[in-house]
Amino acid sequence: MRRATLDQVEHLVVETVEPLPLGPGEVRVAVEACGICGSDLHMYKGRHPVLRPPLVMGHEFVGRVVDRAPDVPPEAEGRRVVAIAGRGCGTCAACRSGAFNRCASLKVIGGHIPGGLAEFVTLPWDQFVPVPDAWPAETAALVEVAAVGVHTAERYGSVAGRDALVLGAGPIGLVLIRVLKALGAGRVAAADVNPFRRRMAHASGADMVYDLSHPEAEAMFRSVWPEGVDAVFDCAGRPETVVRGLELSARGGTVVLTAIFEEDARIPMTVLQRGERRLVGVQMYHREDFDRVIALIESGRLDLSGLVTHQFSLEETPAAFRLLATPGAEAVKVLVRPGG
Repeated sequence: MRRATLDQVEHLVVETVEPLPLGPGEVRVAVEACGICGSDLHMYKGRHPVLRPPLVMGHEFVGRVVDRAPDVPPEAEGRRVVAIAGRGCGTCAACRSGAFNRCASLKVIGGHIPGGLAEFVTLPWDQFVPVPDAWPAETAALVEVAAVGVHTAERYGSVAGRDALVLGAGPIGLVLIRVLKALGAGRVAAADVNPFRRRMAHASGADMVYDLSHPEAEAMFRSVWPEGVDAVFDCAGRPETVVRGLELSARGGTVVLTAIFEEDARIPMTVLQRGERRLVGVQMYHREDFDRVIALIESGRLDLSGLVTHQFSLEETPAAFRLLATPGAEAVKVLVRPGG
C-alpha cells in the first residue's frame, strides 16, 4: 500500500509498504478521505508537545471496512466508518468510566499509531463509528472534528441560550460555531486576525466577527457585551488568547481551552480569581460525542458543508502540508484522498 510518512520535520515522503497484518478484533479500512488537522500541522512543524517524526499522520478519516479478523462480527464487513482518534489502556479508572481521553497512557492514531494518510488503516473494530453511505466525504471526514466541538460545548455545560465567543476561526473554530448554533446557543461571536477566516466565520453562522488586534475591536465587542460573555472558547491556542479570553469573559464565566498549546500561558490570576472565572481543558471527546454529531447531522441541525476548501491525492500530500504551512493561505479544511 501507499502511505505518506513524515520522516523528519517539514519533510514528507510517499512510500510503498506492506499493510499491517490483522490481529484479533481488528479490521482493515480502505481510506476514502483524510482531513489534515491542526495537530498534524504541529507535528509537521516539529512543534507538537508530545509527538515527533517519524510518523504516519491523519486521524480525521472516513473509509470502508475491506477485511476483518475472524472474531469481528460479520456485519462490520463493508461498513463505512470514521475513526475515534484516541485509544486508552482500557484498564485505568478513566478508561473504565468511558473517559479514555483522560487515560495517562493514551495513544493517538496518526501519532503513536499509523494513521489515515495511507491507502489502508488496520485498527480494532471498536475504534470505529459507522456513518451513512449517502454522506459526501467532505461531511464524513469532518465528523471527528465536530465530535471535538460537541465535547467542547459539553465541557462548558449547557450552551442553550448562552452567548459565546470563539477565539480562532480555523477548522475547529468554524466547526464549533456551527455546533454551538446547532445546540441552541444565543449570539455567537468569533475573532480572528485573518480576514479570510473572518469571512468564513460569518458564513458559518457567527453573529459578530472581530479582529481583536484592531484598536477599536474591544470597544465594538463591549458595545454588545459590556460585562463580557458567559462562554469563551479558545480555538487559537496562544498565550495571549487565553488572557484575552479571560478578559472578555463575564464574571462567573468560563474559558474553555480546545486548541493545542505550543507554549504555556501566563495567567492573570486576579482576573481569574476575583471574577470567579473558570478555565476548563478539553482533550478530544468521548464515543458518545460521535453519536450526538451523527444525530445532529441526520436531523439537519448541523451542516458541515462548505468547509473543505482544497483536496489532494495521496501523492500530493507534501503539497497539501506546504499549503497549510503558508502564512495567510486561504484554506480551511484540506482533504487528502487516498481512495482517489
